[in-house]
Order: sequence, then C-alpha cells, then structure tokens
Amino acid sequence: MISRIRDCFASSHPKTIREMLITTHTPFLISDSEPEKVMVFKKGKQAVTVKRPDYNTLGASINKITMKTFDKKETIGGYAQEILNTLKERFKAGEDKETLLEEVNQRLGDSIEKVLFTKTLLDSMEKDKD
Repeated sequence: MISRIRDCFASSHPKTIREMLITTHTPFLISDSEPEKVMVFKKGKQAVTVKRPDYNTLGASINKITMKTFDKKETIGGYAQEILNTLKERFKAGEDKETLLEEVNQRLGDSIEKVLFTKTLLDSMEKDKD
C-alpha cells in the first residue's frame, strides 16, 4: 500500500510537498515505512502519548513490529489461539495424541504456535514408545 501511495505522489507535481496521515493496526504498513515517518500513539488513563519507534521499522519483520510497537507477543489471532488452547487442554487431560495431531493439522494454518504444539505432541508420543 505504501508503494502505491508513493507512486501516486510521484506522478503529481514534483515540487509540491504533500503529507498524509494514515492510521493503522497492520504491521505491514509499518514495515514499509521509515522510522522517522512512523508515530506510535498510546492511550493512557488520562492522556495519549506519541513517540517514534526505537528501532528501524523499514523492512522489519512483522513479528518484531507486533511485539515492539503493539506490545503483542501473539502472532496468531484470538480465535485461532482459543482453538489451540482448547487442543492443549485436551492434551493435558489425556486425550489421544494422534487425534489431536490430526485435528491441529486440519484446523490451523502454519504458525510457530502450531509448530511448538505439534512438537510437544510428537515428543510425548515418542516418550510413550519408550
């Protein structure tokens, strides 16, 4: 999106200075922006603070932006996390690991969270063989 906006401005009068304010919650736009062009707004109890990121946002990974800018450690959505948590609880309750492994692979797309849970299942299955 940032590339398209730059293209639009480039085709206008070259001596004209234009500014635009874009608000977003998507880390992709931040990753396409230089840090001096990014302002992070945070709502406090009594005031809103504004600061610049303390890292180079241009080309930064989505995970880094999500953690450093939005203070989120999760890299999957809330609904997907609920599904994964339910599968983990079923694992702790002793449900069949093969069934859980099949279900996690059918229901969830690729993510580090899925990989870690799959590894937990496979490690546990390996221990059961010993």
